[in-house]
Amino acid sequence: MTATQLIDDLFESGIELSVAGESIRLVYPTGSLTDTDVDNLRRLKTDVLQRLRLAEGLPVDANAAMLLGLDQVDPDTLPKHH
Repeated sequence: MTATQLIDDLFESGIELSVAGESIRLVYPTGSLTDTDVDNLRRLKTDVLQRLRLAEGLPVDANAAMLLGLDQVDPDTLPKHH
């Protein structure tokens, strides 16, 4: 099972997933989340978080966050190299 398949399966079961820092926030009806779902989420956590971040328009990791922050840097404030 891939992270995308897991997210799709959970969504079809009425389970909502979102990013909460380095964790996955789950909102679900009582009894809809199975032990297998929890095991799959643990196993695929990194990939699931990455896909959720992409879907929410968030940087997928610290490197991406740093690169996105570069467009907010004023080039005139950077040290000059001669």
